[in-house]
Amino acid sequence: MSTALHPNEKTLPFRLLRQQLVVTEVVVLVGIVGLYYCATVMIRKANAPPKPADVPRGLFWGTLTGFTSFVSHTGGPPFQTYVLPQKLPKMMFAGTSTIAFAVINVVKLVPYWALGQFNPGNLEVAAMLSPVAIIGAVVGYKGTKKLPEQLFYRLVEVALFLISLKLIYDALFS
Repeated sequence: MSTALHPNEKTLPFRLLRQQLVVTEVVVLVGIVGLYYCATVMIRKANAPPKPADVPRGLFWGTLTGFTSFVSHTGGPPFQTYVLPQKLPKMMFAGTSTIAFAVINVVKLVPYWALGQFNPGNLEVAAMLSPVAIIGAVVGYKGTKKLPEQLFYRLVEVALFLISLKLIYDALFS
């Protein structure tokens, strides 16, 4: 899809529509990435040897994770596509995910501020949801510790599959 604007396409409604089309395309691609990963797991079987981390793939998937997290809040599938094959211990996976998205979210603060996202309404919602986020983190930590490793990863993969389907469905039919 071309991103060049025709002279009459510089109006605000067109720019907003164009922006939404780009977000939709990103969300569909992220969903496809998640489904592709799930398909490769099913084809290769879950007992494939761990794939070690490496800088080129880490830079690619890390950049894609950050970009999709900023554009459409869909950084999870690219992150999982890179980290899941490493077969980290479950607590290391959860911690890596937590730290990675904490850093990504801190980096997004400046652009979000520049885009005017820190308005009283958004800040009020964030303040109301903060206790829920803290409770969710504690419950998630305790639940992750209790789950057997194999079940934990199966649940993560099933969630990735379902989320990927939902991303594609919502992008195309909502």
